[in-house]
Amino acid sequence: LRALLGTGLRIRLFRSKNGLSRVYYGSSYMREYNEFKTPAVQRYDRWNNYISLALRPNPNVFLQNTTYMQPVLGNSAALRWSSETDVEFKVFAKLAFRTSFNWSFDGTVPEGIPKKTYTFQNGLRWTFR
Repeated sequence: LRALLGTGLRIRLFRSKNGLSRVYYGSSYMREYNEFKTPAVQRYDRWNNYISLALRPNPNVFLQNTTYMQPVLGNSAALRWSSETDVEFKVFAKLAFRTSFNWSFDGTVPEGIPKKTYTFQNGLRWTFR
């Protein structure tokens, strides 16, 4: 079981003239609750920081990345890093190929649970408009 509650702000650092490329920075407080299959229960107050980039170099290609840094308040060594990256290419007007890569490092998980994880996914996206 995992539960999160938080609040914060996000500011736009950059927006291209055509609005298709953007960069944001966000910072927030986050209360985190985790229960694992082991008897471990974790409750943390985290400072969540992220930078998000969305780039559309041409109408057929879209790149997006969001990278997070989430230290535990009062213990900066207890850190979580994660990143989500997507690349999408239009194949036809309504069909696109999408590939995603996600990775994370969490220094606060209990022993026996991997600190580093990653996923790589490919898929097709159909637009109905």
